[in-house]
Amino acid sequence: MFWFSCKPKLKYDKLSSGDINPKNFVAIGGSGIGGYADGALHVDAQKNSVAKLLSQQLELIDANELIQPLVPPQFNGFGLSSINATLVTANSFLGNKTDCKGVVSLSPIKPTSNCTFNDLRASTSTNFYNDYTIPYVKSYQFLQAGLGNLGNAYYNPFFERIAKNKTTSSIISDVETLNPTFFVLQPALHDVLQYALNGAASDSITSEARFNLAIDNIINKLTINGAKGVVLNVPDVTTFPYFNTIPYNGLTLDDQKAKDLNLVYNVISNGAISFSVGSNAFVVSDPTAPIGARQLKAGELVLLSAPLDSVKCNYLGSLNPFENRMTLTLNEIATIKTAITVFNNKLKSVCQLKNLAYVDAYAFYNSIFTGIVYNGVTVNAQFVKGGAFSLDGTNLNPLGNALLTNECIKAINTQYKSKIPQLNANLYRGVVFP
Repeated sequence: MFWFSCKPKLKYDKLSSGDINPKNFVAIGGSGIGGYADGALHVDAQKNSVAKLLSQQLELIDANELIQPLVPPQFNGFGLSSINATLVTANSFLGNKTDCKGVVSLSPIKPTSNCTFNDLRASTSTNFYNDYTIPYVKSYQFLQAGLGNLGNAYYNPFFERIAKNKTTSSIISDVETLNPTFFVLQPALHDVLQYALNGAASDSITSEARFNLAIDNIINKLTINGAKGVVLNVPDVTTFPYFNTIPYNGLTLDDQKAKDLNLVYNVISNGAISFSVGSNAFVVSDPTAPIGARQLKAGELVLLSAPLDSVKCNYLGSLNPFENRMTLTLNEIATIKTAITVFNNKLKSVCQLKNLAYVDAYAFYNSIFTGIVYNGVTVNAQFVKGGAFSLDGTNLNPLGNALLTNECIKAINTQYKSKIPQLNANLYRGVVFP
């Protein structure tokens, strides 16, 4: 377990709410500030989410408690592979795993879920929540009436759990009934993340026009009665461990395997695909290539969803090319980055117009990617060992959440002249080792 014990200097002489009224605090967003981690919504992640950690600091200046729709303790997590999935999975844990060659190594293990899709849908215990962090929600879906209705095209079972009216409620309409005086908002993570997680083979990035309209509507509705808030922009999702754990040239070959593959590809590709002893670029399906496949280029990304056992034992990524959904090409990466820039420019301009605190999550995640030193301890985005991300490779663990919460607090204090103490992030765990 990553536990850090250095004593940071984070104390304030006097607490102050500055120019904000934190009383009716509401959290609104997706999995990036909610309790989704290790591949599922689960109690430990919810209690250590950015939304919850920020609310606890705001309680020091008289904010109401954040009431969360906690996963009932008898269930081992509510995970979905996609928003359209109906098979619920549990949250992963780290343990010894035997691969197809009989080699045992420490690896994330996904246990069998002990609940059903209907358990996920109907598992709340109260009618009042002010935590509206809903996994998978895109910007325009915050405004979608009936988002919790099973028959809706944009149906989201995580919202159904807490919707005041499954047929007519939208996330924002339910939030409006709370009359928030202060909010944290993460409105756009899933507008690009879902596209990336699907290897650009399905889903789509939200259009600029649709995004701009949604953001204006969301912000106007939240601030109409004078509420203030803090808004997180969109990180460069391609820096997440999910896209950087398996290298593009991770196909390791001995002399015999390299010769065998060359015998095949010299004939069918006329030398366009070749192999040597050591590290080699994986082969991926590409309908524009002369034989319908090519080797990956430097800078292209292999997703963590690529089955490594099939790479080791069934020639996946060599004789059997990776499917498009398992990789991101240079063009697809450029499309993602362009969209993020457009979205972040809009979010920054709206925050400036409405005098809202702005968190540059893009810069924060980039700093984690390159590695930061927090009170003498290095934290980075390396999968499992880096200290910041959970076992799904896309969501932060409690330590990472504490660091991001501190970025929110810095932005609030700067914008609103408040004095809210930061967290001692060293008190929050990273990955739990057996």
